[in-house]
This record gives sequence, C-alpha cells and structure tokens, in this order.
Amino acid sequence: MVKVLQGTFVSAIFAKRASSGYYMGQASNPESVSNGTTTSAYVYKYPVDVQALGLTYATRTGKGGGSVWTTKVSGVSAVNNSPMNLSALDTDLEALFTSSAVDTTTNSNYSTIVRNTNNKTLQPFGGIFHIQLDYDDGSSKWLNLVKLNVQVTKTTGSTFGFGEGENPSPLAYELVHAQSAKNIFGQNFASANARPTNDLEYEMVIIGDYRLGLTTYVDDGSATSYILGHRPSTSTKAQHFIFKNGTENSTNVSTINTTTGSVAITAGTAGQVWHHLYPTEFVAI
Repeated sequence: MVKVLQGTFVSAIFAKRASSGYYMGQASNPESVSNGTTTSAYVYKYPVDVQALGLTYATRTGKGGGSVWTTKVSGVSAVNNSPMNLSALDTDLEALFTSSAVDTTTNSNYSTIVRNTNNKTLQPFGGIFHIQLDYDDGSSKWLNLVKLNVQVTKTTGSTFGFGEGENPSPLAYELVHAQSAKNIFGQNFASANARPTNDLEYEMVIIGDYRLGLTTYVDDGSATSYILGHRPSTSTKAQHFIFKNGTENSTNVSTINTTTGSVAITAGTAGQVWHHLYPTEFVAI
C-alpha cells in the first residue's frame, strides 16, 4: 500500500462565483461579465494552514435489554466551517473578500481600505488550495483542495505587539460552505464522471503533478485566443482541464504557449464561458 505524507500548504487561489455556478476570477461584478473578457483567480502565496471540509454526522442508537444493540449513521447533521490562517496581510485579497476596494487615489503614497462591516451579502468564492504530497517511494505530487462555494469571514484580526517569533501577527478566517451543483470546471455534477449523491457537493480534490491555476474567458464569438493568468508549466493539453459551458472542450484548443500564456482556440459562440484550469508555478507573464 502506498503511504502518503500530506505536506506543505504552499499557495491558494480564489475566484468569485456567480449565481450561475461559473467562476469569474476577479471580475468586479461576476453576474455581468462582458463578452471578450478574460479574468483569472487571485493568487495568495503566504498561507499557514487551512482545514478540509469537516462534517458532523447524526446517529441513531438502538438500546434495550440492558445493552446498546446497534448504532447507525443517519446522515450529515452539520457542515462545519473551515478555519484558514494566513501569515501576511494582503490588502487586495482583503478587499476581494469584503467586496471593498483599496484606495490609492486619495493619496498615492498610502493604501486605504475599509472593513465593510455593514455588508450583509458576502461574495461567494471558489478556492483551490495547493498542498504538496510526499510518497513513500520518494516521489511527490500536488493535492489541489477545491472549495466549490464558500464565503470568507475574518474571525480574528492581527494582534500587534513586540513582533517576534513565527508569524507574530497572523490573520484568521473561516470558510463558510454552501453546496454547488457545478464542479470547478463549470460542469454540472449531473454530467460529471466524479458525481456525488444528489448532484450537489461542497468540496472536491484533484491530485496530480502540478498546482492548478484558473482562468475564465467569456467568448466574444470572434477571438481566436485568450491569455492565461500566469505562465503554464507545460503545453501538453492532457495536463490541462479545458471546459466551455460545462463541457470538455480541449479539441477546440490548438496550442498553449508556456511563455506568453496565450491559448489558441477555435472561435466559439458569444457568451459561452470557458473555464481553463492549468498547471503552473504562478510565474508572471
């Protein structure tokens, strides 16, 4: 039996989730993204830890005759929030989570951000958390832990003090889960090979040779290329997940440039949504 040591949590990406179930990167309004728009998930490179989905199960017990004669699981009774701790403040990520903005216009020498505490409709996100796996044969792979539909709340702000030791002012968040009818590819679970009960799910896992980035392109009906958010690690299409309107669509991709990030495509229909999960080390283009 292969033994796997779940190792370092290296990075994470976050993409706004529209009510359609499609992931719309950092679009200012994920519900209305113009045709011809390419938008990519936000990358955070200094995480501390994150917890996978935790469930509480209800049980029923048969007890009589002086003994407990059976205990059965009835189903999930609660979906627990997932704690996430970050080591460094990222004002752009903070603004993304709170649906606010970083102001550098009032005074370009400073960055100003509000907490947006009266916002009652927190933006849902999809997130991919990159965890390195080490196998007992000396090889390694990446576990891409996918949160399909979460809102992000800050539970503990930074505590400022003397500032010594490891991560002296960490930021604590909680990921509040909701179910999704679509997977991270924008595909309905009802049509997926990895299909959950009732075609709804909170979380999924993708294990492979690379960390995965996510770029979304909304087709304008005439363009024959779009640009990924970072340099892809390989141009081999078998290492990419390419879907359009929830259907696998790699046959309409001819080339993937590992330097420019350009993806050459067959022009599609205006308004169709491409989801491209690509292998990457998050090197800027």
